[in-house]
Amino acid sequence: MPLSRMLNSTFAMPNIIDSHDMGLRTVLQSRRPKRNGKENWMKRKEKELDERKRKERELAERKRKEEMEIAERKRRADFEQKMRDIEMEFEIQKKLIELEGEGHFTRACLDIEVSTNRGNIGKKRSEI
Repeated sequence: MPLSRMLNSTFAMPNIIDSHDMGLRTVLQSRRPKRNGKENWMKRKEKELDERKRKERELAERKRKEEMEIAERKRRADFEQKMRDIEMEFEIQKKLIELEGEGHFTRACLDIEVSTNRGNIGKKRSEI
């Protein structure tokens, strides 16, 4: 038997404690959020979807940054190779000028020098 009924029957104060007890129950029920299972499920799914979208955006951003870094490294490597080629060509031209001054067969020397520097001895022919 609830305390309010015991007090009512003991002191014969009808409805005073019962109405207070009911009011307290009503206040407590009104403070408790009223959500049914479907609303909770939908909110959880929305949060999961938002989290998944956020992770996908982060992954796409990381991939984009990696691709940009790879492209930048490739550009640098290409630039460095072009600079080495230009430097080698410059050295060859410089040697060619020196050899012309000494009266050597410049064309043969140029072919030999180019093929040796680039590691393509079999691909270039030296003409004497």
